[in-house]
Amino acid sequence: MPRPDVSDARRAQIIRAAIAVFQRDGFTNARMADIAQEADLSVGGVYWYYKGKQELVTDVMHHIFTTDLERMRAALDDERPLLERINEQIDSFIAVYRESSELRRLVQDMYAQALIDEERRAILAEYMQAFRTVMAAMTRQGIEQGLMRPDLDPDALATALFGMFDGILMQHSIDPDAVDWELSFRAGSAALIGGLMRHP
Repeated sequence: MPRPDVSDARRAQIIRAAIAVFQRDGFTNARMADIAQEADLSVGGVYWYYKGKQELVTDVMHHIFTTDLERMRAALDDERPLLERINEQIDSFIAVYRESSELRRLVQDMYAQALIDEERRAILAEYMQAFRTVMAAMTRQGIEQGLMRPDLDPDALATALFGMFDGILMQHSIDPDAVDWELSFRAGSAALIGGLMRHP
């Protein structure tokens, strides 16, 4: 049996520590020394794997996006009623982003950086495409089962859902006192789902 890759395990350890520090201290105030302490490593040990905070943020975003996608793909293969799975995904998204306002800001920062950084733009484009693919497949399931309207365009719907969630988070990040992101997302999701269902 092959031995586990120590470098992969160490990177995962550093990523977990970075997420904890970003959530506690904020991305701007977080220092590599703080992350090293959280990971129970030397600062040199962290720099062995990451040249700096920006490179570490890229791996953190990979981790967050991959976790989201794994959860969604598992829901796609689940045999429970479709509406139950959709509502569970909505609850999961809200739970993840409710944990930390800093995590929401980190995602928004990633989006802003993607406009000027080709590597981050590629990461986001890959994630968005994967998200749309899974959501479109779930919509096709609903159409095939006779639960959703047959005139729906699954790909366009997936794009709209993605845009709704990110648009709400963007509004909240700009004017948090005026926008309750969780309430808005639940309201938008309920309206969207209601419009998707096939009524007798």
